[in-house]
Amino acid sequence: MPSWVEILTLGGLGVLVLVGAALAAGLRDPVYAVLSLVLTMLGVAGVYFLLGAEYLGIIQVIVYAGAILVTFLFVVMLISLTKSDIPPLPRGGALWVPLGISLLWTGLLLYALQEVRAMPVRSQVLAQMTSHTSSTAPSSPSAKPSSRPMFYPLNSSPSPCWWESWVLSS
Repeated sequence: MPSWVEILTLGGLGVLVLVGAALAAGLRDPVYAVLSLVLTMLGVAGVYFLLGAEYLGIIQVIVYAGAILVTFLFVVMLISLTKSDIPPLPRGGALWVPLGISLLWTGLLLYALQEVRAMPVRSQVLAQMTSHTSSTAPSSPSAKPSSRPMFYPLNSSPSPCWWESWVLSS
C-alpha cells in the first residue's frame, strides 16, 4: 500500500505536468512557453522516478529537458520574435471546433480508461498462473511442477508494484 506522501507527490507532479503543458500551449511569449515545457519535462521525469523507472527519469532530464529544450530555447532567442510577429489568437469557430474535438476525445479516453481499470493487473494474472502450475499434476514421473513461471530469472518471485496494490485495494 502506498504511503500518503507517495500519493501526494504523484498528484503534485501530475498537476505540475498538466499546468506546464497548458502554459506551453497557451503562453504568447515563446521563451516562457519553452521554459514551461522544461517544467513539464521535469515533472514527467519526477513521475518516472516515483514509479521506480530511474533510468527513464535520467534520460528524460538529460535528453529532453537538457538537450532538446535548450536547443529550442536557443532557436527561439536567436530568431528574436517580437509581439507584432505573433499572430492573434483565433476567435469563433476556429477556436470552438478544435476545443470541442479535444473534449470529445478526452471523454472517449476516460470511457476507455474505465474499461481498462476492470482488467486484471499483472500480479493477479501471475498469481493465477502460479496457482495453476502448482495445482496440476506432472504428466511424467521425471517432470516436476514449477512454482513460478519460466520467465522469472533464478529465485525471483513476482511482487506487485505499489500502484498495483493500490489498484487492487480500490
